[in-house]
Amino acid sequence: MAVALMITATESFAQNPKQTTEKQPQKQQQKQLYKGKFSKEKIKNLKIAFFTDKLSLTSEEAEKFWPVYKACEKEAYEARKETMKAQRALSEAVKEKSGKSDKDIRQLVDNYYAAIDNENVVAKNNFAKYSKVLPVNKAAMVRVLEEQFLHSLIGQMKGGGVANPHPKPQPFPKHTETQE
Repeated sequence: MAVALMITATESFAQNPKQTTEKQPQKQQQKQLYKGKFSKEKIKNLKIAFFTDKLSLTSEEAEKFWPVYKACEKEAYEARKETMKAQRALSEAVKEKSGKSDKDIRQLVDNYYAAIDNENVVAKNNFAKYSKVLPVNKAAMVRVLEEQFLHSLIGQMKGGGVANPHPKPQPFPKHTETQE
């Protein structure tokens, strides 16, 4: 199943997109080619293939992991949604002329940080659930891979290629002093 998903994901990128004129800059062509091409289903399939490959999941591990991951992903999404809601409320309250009292703003700040704390509790609980169905080293990789997948997806959406989530640092240019 994992191999089939990886092949499907690879083939979807290998297909010839619409031809564009040479007059358009390359970056603009790439944006045009990939604009609107990332449905929820395609993103889901790309994520499954990415995780399966990076975690080197066996068929037994994958069978146990994916139902747990889907449930955890839903919990994490709900917690993030609450954080964003609290952040919007706080942002509105601190705008000029909002008319909110210091007491009201303090309560909104407390709500915001409580939501962040809840997100962290959910993430920690999710790790505990992953480690029940995966070896600890693989369970620990899940959060890292979520970030890497997000960066990769953004790179694909922006430029049509895979963004490197951990680029190598470039050396500083050598400084040459001029003698006067």
